[in-house]
Formats: sequence, C-alpha cells, structure tokens
Amino acid sequence: MRWHRAGRYVLLSLKVSAGVKEQFAAVAAAHGLAFGELLERALGAFVREAGESAVTLCGVSERPTQTCSDCGASAASCLR
Repeated sequence: MRWHRAGRYVLLSLKVSAGVKEQFAAVAAAHGLAFGELLERALGAFVREAGESAVTLCGVSERPTQTCSDCGASAASCLR
C-alpha cells in the first residue's frame, strides 16, 4: 500500500456495493491515484456536468470552516 501525504485530514466513510468498491479501487490503481484524489476528480467532473446547482448545499463554499449563509450551521453539519 502506498501512502500519500497531501494535507488531507478528513475521513469519509461510505457504504457501497462490493462491485463499486472493486471498480473504484481498480480505476484508482490504473491511474496511480489515491482514493481521495480520485474522489475529488470524480466530484469535480460531476459538478461541471451537473451545473452550478450541484456546487453547494445552501450557500456554503468548498471550505469546511465556513458557515451556511441560510441557517448559520457549520458547513459540515448543514443539510439544506
């Protein structure tokens, strides 16, 4: 296993099917990417394709230290 030190420090745990996990790992390995980097690239592609409405949940930018402009919750806890 190769460790990547990219300044990332937030853990994201997901429930997916075994097939999705295998495919994700295969794509990451084939392109020499860490899982976090592949997820970031996939999310970026989704946002570009889906348009601006997919960028934020409720006025919170990409920085997790900011708060929601609608409800005042932290970016991590706002579900709007």
